[in-house]
Amino acid sequence: MLILLITFITGLASEGLDRLWIAHFIENFSFPDFINISLVMWIGIINSIGLFISILISQIIIVRLNDKDENRSTKLLFFISLIQALSICIFALAGNFSIALISYLSIYMLRTINEPLNSALVSKITDSNIMSTVISTQGQINSVGQIIGGPIIGIIATRFSISYGILTTSIIILPTVFLYFIISKKYFSKNFINLIFEYSSKDVT
Repeated sequence: MLILLITFITGLASEGLDRLWIAHFIENFSFPDFINISLVMWIGIINSIGLFISILISQIIIVRLNDKDENRSTKLLFFISLIQALSICIFALAGNFSIALISYLSIYMLRTINEPLNSALVSKITDSNIMSTVISTQGQINSVGQIIGGPIIGIIATRFSISYGILTTSIIILPTVFLYFIISKKYFSKNFINLIFEYSSKDVT
């Protein structure tokens, strides 16, 4: 099942990023000194801001989701995966604290809103008789992905650099963009490219 493959890929990438993002900030950037707070407080502030933005964006997305458009969650996940891969790449290669902070907050937000959208997609493409099994299996597959991906990314970060380790997670996530494209073609009737233009035009108007 394609959605389970996406779950596995997400697990492969997530563990390495979760372990490396703090080290990336500490090793490669200088925190602003206009306020005298500890490193632990800085990390807490960054996560708090990320959580606040994620809640705000999630509410906007919930309002925009239209039950009549069955493919909307797939379209959003397509764009989220694409932007997430780009944001991770920018975070890995960032040259200063500001760019690193903005890109990390983007990653945090996209990962947070991905989960409810993914659940919505599962409910639409999965038979109700096996939905609970699929959801349970997703958790297990994600864990397997983390177990496999974490050490691999850790080795890359150790032998080369933390930036290369984070950049690897960006590359790992990229196939999910293509997989969401396939899901759209397989489970929904409209041409996916037309849907993208249709969605974009609605946003403009």
